[in-house]
Amino acid sequence: MKTANSNLFTPGVWPVMITPFTDTGEIDFQGLESLTDFYINSGVSGLFACCLSSEVHELTPEETILLCSKTVEYARGRAPVAAGIPQSSDMDEIAVFIRQIIDAGADTAVITTCQIAAEDESDDVWKQRMSKLMDSTGEISLGTYECPVPYKRVLSPELFQWVAESGRVSFHKDTCCDAEQIRQKLAVSGGSGLRFFNAHLPTLVDSLKAGGDGYSGVDANFFPELSVWICENFQEASTEQIQNAEQFLIQALDAYGEFYPRSGKQFLQMRGVDMGTHCRRTGVPPCTEEDRQSLDLLYQNFQALAANLHLPETRVPELLTP
Repeated sequence: MKTANSNLFTPGVWPVMITPFTDTGEIDFQGLESLTDFYINSGVSGLFACCLSSEVHELTPEETILLCSKTVEYARGRAPVAAGIPQSSDMDEIAVFIRQIIDAGADTAVITTCQIAAEDESDDVWKQRMSKLMDSTGEISLGTYECPVPYKRVLSPELFQWVAESGRVSFHKDTCCDAEQIRQKLAVSGGSGLRFFNAHLPTLVDSLKAGGDGYSGVDANFFPELSVWICENFQEASTEQIQNAEQFLIQALDAYGEFYPRSGKQFLQMRGVDMGTHCRRTGVPPCTEEDRQSLDLLYQNFQALAANLHLPETRVPELLTP
């Protein structure tokens, strides 16, 4: 069993991985391999698999474990993998899922914070259950993720300090979207070894300046190189360059937000990833011709910005397996 080791979770960008599906709805493993190669060749530090962007709520527990296993296989040791566990509110079942995710090869098993306690239950209840879960899973490396579905449970700075001081949690994806609260969390967790990855682009630079470790948000499914550039250059680059990069990413949301994650699949396909646009998540609108034109223009604008910032061109290699 892998134990908690924050050194694996290097600062930078950890994309929230999309799951490719075939036109008939099965997981497309050839597409997953192409996608994994694309992320890694874009310069990301690690991969966050089996998360909300992966349509994890539409996967069976068996599919979630298999998705994790195949991601680890296709990463081929080039990048560490954090993977969300199958969804459950039963603590005994969660403990089993944690072990299965680690057995599948993940470097940490990520628990959504809303799995531990219901929306109307207190932080004390959350802490008690999380403590028992830690006791029942030995020294396995754990992660926490403030997933917004089925409800978003944001860890308070006080609760976050307890998590950091436990020594059991190495990876945290934060969705509080509040710069001041982020600063408070980082102030109380400094030196603990808990890696902090912000999902909220408008507060990303603030979190990096406060000691955060990087970005884990949806924009990395479109322009991972640009997210990597911000994380690597937020101190040395000019204010104008940083602002241009941030504004581009924030404005890009208008072009793809309404039909995400299908828009991410469409855009990645345009960028050379061998994947389709099928989604299991219900209610995701189809990609119209007008949408495709907007994404095409977005890609052209990204290429112009990438040239201005001297970003390396990401190439999608030929698949190594049949």
